Amino acid sequence: KLEGLEFHFIAQDKQLDALFSGKVDLITNLPGTQTLAVMKNPGMTVIKKTSLYTALCGFNLLSGPLSNLYVRKALNHALDKQELIRYDLFGNGKPIATFSMEGETGHNKTLKPYKFNIKKAKELLAKAGYQNTFSIKVLVKANAERTAKIIANELKKNIGVHLEITLVSDANTLKEIASKRYDMMIGYNPDPIFHSYFTQAIVLYSKSPYCLGGDSKFDSLLEQMAATPDIEEGGKMAEKLDEYVYDNAMSLFTYQCLRLYGTSKKLRFTPYMSGMSYFHEAYFYEKTDKKTS
Repeated sequence: KLEGLEFHFIAQDKQLDALFSGKVDLITNLPGTQTLAVMKNPGMTVIKKTSLYTALCGFNLLSGPLSNLYVRKALNHALDKQELIRYDLFGNGKPIATFSMEGETGHNKTLKPYKFNIKKAKELLAKAGYQNTFSIKVLVKANAERTAKIIANELKKNIGVHLEITLVSDANTLKEIASKRYDMMIGYNPDPIFHSYFTQAIVLYSKSPYCLGGDSKFDSLLEQMAATPDIEEGGKMAEKLDEYVYDNAMSLFTYQCLRLYGTSKKLRFTPYMSGMSYFHEAYFYEKTDKKTS
């Protein structure tokens, strides 16, 4: 069993060196671009686990271009989610229809991801009154820089929409959101409670400090669902709320991550679907000189 835990907070580009040098035994968020390097190291291995982890795109639903439903739907049809997964996660993920993911209470299985359809996206923009290119001001948390750049490239290439990206650290995120200067926010988010409520409440609920601009009907539906004591009834309400989020394209929906961990082969570690790291069952394999027959 483990005698203790020691956490190191290391810049993303230095983490692989820390693993290979033995400074750390585990990397809990290994980029897909680094999996091959880990697998080539004889003392290391990669663990894959379907997780409740997604790239979030919060919208300002009250003002600016994303207050228009046609524009929001157009963005969803203009993003090729398979290409995003291919280049951002190296195939380690699957498209999702809303914020909710398989494994969560409230996940509505009947909803299907918006189809990649550039022609339809352009038609929707025309209905919204956007015949020419336009810009969207986007706040991007540092951990989602790669994701944001891929999305920006897709939208510009497919429908001529330009994302004006401002990168921000975790420490300054709330300050920037409060400035009310942005139409959209992109960042990564795990769900530690296995319920669609968690992500929805963070980015869509008007009273959340992370909400750029909310929707009063959504607020009411969320509060009613959260206040319902009956588990079965609450689950059904959560699925209806999921449908409301989908029908109103309240975000640019992306993917559910297959989360990657880089680890020393001497460590026995089992990831959890929530993406939260628990170590009560982790242990190191004991070294032995005994010969086995």
